[in-house]
Formats: sequence, structure tokens, C-alpha cells
Amino acid sequence: MKSLRFGDGTQTRDFVHVNDVCSAFMLALKHDGGPFNIASGVGTSLNRLLKTMTDIPPVYLPARVGDIEHSVADISLAKEKLNYSPKTVLR
Repeated sequence: MKSLRFGDGTQTRDFVHVNDVCSAFMLALKHDGGPFNIASGVGTSLNRLLKTMTDIPPVYLPARVGDIEHSVADISLAKEKLNYSPKTVLR
């Protein structure tokens, strides 16, 4: 089975583990205001994500109009105000 993807896989996203999201939620419950970006703060290419998850080579389709090339959240406010620090690495 082939994995279909749009673009060339070099686009990046900010993937965060659910345990880190839950940790941030618990920290936010003790704080008097937000909003905060909760993420890993690390850009990971889709190629790296796929390589980490599977040995199935992706099949690339042309990029879609309007797709975001790179997306990484700024988590500095959550680090400062909530003492949030993501613990789980991609692997």
C-alpha cells in the first residue's frame, strides 16, 4: 500500500504529543488567563514524520494551492507564564 502526500514532503509542521497537551492543560488550570500556544515548538518535515512511522515510501502529488509550507508554533508565552516545557520527542 502506498502513502499519498501532497507536495514534496519538505513542508514542516509542529507535532505535539497528547501527554504534553494534557500537561499544559493542567498548568493552565492554575493560571488566571491565556491564550497560549501549546505545541512542541519544533518544526518536523513530513518526510521525517513518515520515516519515523513507516517504511512505506510516500507517493507525492502536486502541492495544493494555499497549503502552508512551514508551520511552527511560538510557545514562548506558555513557557514564560505556565512554565510549560514539552517533554515528548517525536520518536
